[in-house]
Amino acid sequence: MGSLADIMGVPVNVLSDRELLGLMRLYMGNDYMNRIFMLSVDTFSFLSENPEQKSVMDDADLILPAEKIVLGKRQRHFAKNIVKGYMSFMYLLRIKGLVESMYIIGDSEKQTEQLVEVCKKQNDSLIISGSCNINDETKSEEEVINEINSVMPDIIILAVEDGKLFNWVMENGQKLAAKLCVCMCDIAERVIKENSSPPGIISALGFEKLYYSMIQKKYKGNTKKERIFNALIADYNNKNGE
Repeated sequence: MGSLADIMGVPVNVLSDRELLGLMRLYMGNDYMNRIFMLSVDTFSFLSENPEQKSVMDDADLILPAEKIVLGKRQRHFAKNIVKGYMSFMYLLRIKGLVESMYIIGDSEKQTEQLVEVCKKQNDSLIISGSCNINDETKSEEEVINEINSVMPDIIILAVEDGKLFNWVMENGQKLAAKLCVCMCDIAERVIKENSSPPGIISALGFEKLYYSMIQKKYKGNTKKERIFNALIADYNNKNGE
């Protein structure tokens, strides 16, 4: 099912939206945990400096692009309806009955609360079984794991800074009881800004469309990030004789 695109030594899955839906239905029926990594340009920047961390993804069930720029020009060789970014996953949350419950781990208390709001916005019947931020010193890792395992959510969303995410998965990934763990590598800010309701004053003035167009322009038209990504790939290819 699907194809693979080798990006800086990482086998990124190239799937259609329909194939991803089929896999999600399969994962939700399993009695063991599957794992999805969604990689951004920032993730590849992190991996270029910490190549040993790639091994954390060795047993991943899927490695997907978190943003369109990751596949870049490679998209020309695949079907038009392929998964290009995190929104393909967010759309799946809207399907009634597909995902019933979720536990969310963010970088901070505010960010975690915003991620909860965003996920509930996709589907008001979605049960948020719990949430925490990875920097909460009042909870040990063991307490977080016990809390997750006591509620056994369908999905764990892990949306934290890459260095902490990879370390957390390496140390705790095998201890979790859930059907799926989705590692949204370093894209929490984008997910929140693109999916949160605009400030009240914006809505009151009727500027919602303008607000979202400005947010989309910031992320989708980011030529600076594209240049950074191309430089990362060129550097990787030079080092590896490609």
